[in-house]
This record gives sequence, structure tokens and C-alpha cells, in this order.
Amino acid sequence: MDSSYLNPSTGSPESLTLEECRAIVSFIAWHDATHPVTYGRELVVWNETDGYAGTMDYLCTIEGQLYVVDFKTSKSIWPGHRMQVSAYKHAMEQWKDAKLAILQLGYERNRLGYRFTEVEDCYSLFLAAKQIWAAETAGQVPLQRDYPLVMQVNGGRRPRRRRLLRRACQTAHRPRQQGRTAMGELAAWAKKNSKTLILDDGETVEAEYQGHKITVSPFDPEKEIVLYKLKIDTLDGPQVKAFKSASGHAARFFDELLLGIKVKITRHGKGTETKYEFSVIGSDQHEEAGEHEEELSF
Repeated sequence: MDSSYLNPSTGSPESLTLEECRAIVSFIAWHDATHPVTYGRELVVWNETDGYAGTMDYLCTIEGQLYVVDFKTSKSIWPGHRMQVSAYKHAMEQWKDAKLAILQLGYERNRLGYRFTEVEDCYSLFLAAKQIWAAETAGQVPLQRDYPLVMQVNGGRRPRRRRLLRRACQTAHRPRQQGRTAMGELAAWAKKNSKTLILDDGETVEAEYQGHKITVSPFDPEKEIVLYKLKIDTLDGPQVKAFKSASGHAARFFDELLLGIKVKITRHGKGTETKYEFSVIGSDQHEEAGEHEEELSF
């Protein structure tokens, strides 16, 4: 087969990779075996009510049934894949009766080379994940950088060998303390502006408990976590941050608190060894919480 194609973005022919060739061959095999009627491909869809947009891969009918299909080259189907096609379906009212499917191309676990799997509609999980993302990124703006249209090194002339060697030696012996300080400043900035409570190993914070909310973990849609709302006094004034936890110890501790109670939280350990110690300020009430996933430690 012709191993190159015209890239519409650049207008230039580009060679196909071996993986891309396998995906095309497996799609042809699926198409010949299934005989779908194509209604659209790479369709841009959006939902103004729930506020999202995306580009779906394939819309077709198979034996009269409408399908919203997403192409994947992965060996497994993940929860995010199901949420993705669910979002595509609910972007268009006229697709409400459509079935959802994942077509794995270049599939190496059977002789067909592909796998067509119908998946359930999990739009509610997509909306929950979207709400968590919105809460985590509230107030953030994308980083933008301006670059010159034309860039040259030394006016387009190649530097001499001695100059290159001298620059290499200067770079090798240049102190790196300035770089470490800048990184520390960025980490401190991220910690200060985060909507989530971030503690280092051994760090303690005092906060006022203002309630909680049970939600879906952004890392596992089938797992629930608790968001504890805490008011913390900082040098810039009071700030409200969320403390996330899937720990039963933390749940038992906060479940017995009234709103407005001041608590002390201390982090011990790093990674999978992370534990949090909770206590009520001015009381003997004390609890140590373990079982924290590091990805949920802030």
C-alpha cells in the first residue's frame, strides 16, 4: 500500500508509521465484515448547556442501528474512553437513541486485528469529572509565550569550534543555585494559589472546618472521595481550600465535628507511606489517618 498521505495541515506528503498502516488495514477488515453506513467522520460537536466540545471519530449505522464510535489503538478500554463517547452522544439531541462503541484498531490480541465493543452510557460520570476539573482549575489561565517569526543563531553563522568548547565548559561549571531557587519559588507559588490543601512532610496547618462533599475520584470514576472544606488564615488573609481524602479515619474524625470547629492537620511521610494526623484545637480529640493514596495527597 502507499505508505504516504497528504497532510491537510501542512499540504505536504508524510510517511505512515507501521502502527498507522496496521490501523488502516484493521479498519478495512472491520468495515468489510460489518458493512456500516457512514454518516460522518471527525465531526466537531458541542453542548452549550453543559459547556463542552470535542471531535468525534465516526458516526454510522449498522443494520439500521445508529452508533457513535471512537477509534482507539490501545489494548484496553478505560473508563475515560466510555465517558468520552458518552459526551459525544449527549452533544446532539438527535443522537439520544444511538449506541456507543469503541473500535480498537491494530488490535494484537485476536486474529481479526480489531475489536468492536459496545459500551454503556456513563454521561453522569463525565459531568462529575468535568465538575471536579472545573473546581481544580478555577481561576487558572493557560500559559502563553510569544516567539519571533524568524530565529537565528549567531546571525546564521556557525560558531567556531573554540567558542563552542568554551561555552560548554562555562555551562558545565556554572553554579546551579539560581535554578534551584527559581524552582522553589514556583513550587511555593503553586502551593499558595492552589484550591487544594498542599502539605509537605512534617508540615502542620490550623483550619476551620466548613463542611464536606462526597464526589467521584478523578483518577477512578468507580471510587468516591470526600472533599473537606477548610478555612485557613494566611499572610494574605483567609483562604478556603479543599482537603481530599478517601480515608475512613479522616471520615470518622470529621463526621463528629460541628461546622466552625478549628482543627489541626499534620502530614507525616511521603508517597504511599503518607499519613495525616488530625486533632481538634483545644481538645483531646485526636485521630491519625492512613490509607492515603499519594495521588490524593496535596
